[in-house]
Amino acid sequence: MIIYHYNPDNGRLVGIGEADPDPLDADAWLLPAYATTEEPPTPAEGYYAAWLDGEWRLVEEPEPEPEPEAETPLQIQVRLAAAIQTHLDAQARAMSYDSIYTAVTYAEEPIVPRFQLEGAALRAWRSLVWDYGYGVLAAVIAAERAVPTAEDLIAELPVFVPPVV
Repeated sequence: MIIYHYNPDNGRLVGIGEADPDPLDADAWLLPAYATTEEPPTPAEGYYAAWLDGEWRLVEEPEPEPEPEAETPLQIQVRLAAAIQTHLDAQARAMSYDSIYTAVTYAEEPIVPRFQLEGAALRAWRSLVWDYGYGVLAAVIAAERAVPTAEDLIAELPVFVPPVV
């Protein structure tokens, strides 16, 4: 027995198959979920067959999604720089500072040695991260490498090594 499978979300015909015989009843067939034995109509150009409310209907194809426009070099720089800044700030917040900016102000703080060590370590790391990040951006703009995702760029950045306090 021929059966017609349809998408449970929109009813769209997704395939044709054969039903399995019912092992408990030789005169019956097993009909899986989201399938029917009713043959769908042949859709005209720009339409598709959909099983809706217990019957096949012809539904107009949706307009195709427009191709996304390519990012400009400035958009790439802004997006990746924001990802780097977020990464730096997250490390500082993980160490109970408000942001990387406030953390590095402690680098010259002589009163509390722990803050001074952490601030200096974060300041040095921040410089390494931005140096690497700007190198990546320059290579992307020069078409020497593909544009990385924010996640891939973060994975490439120098790793922060906390000071021993």
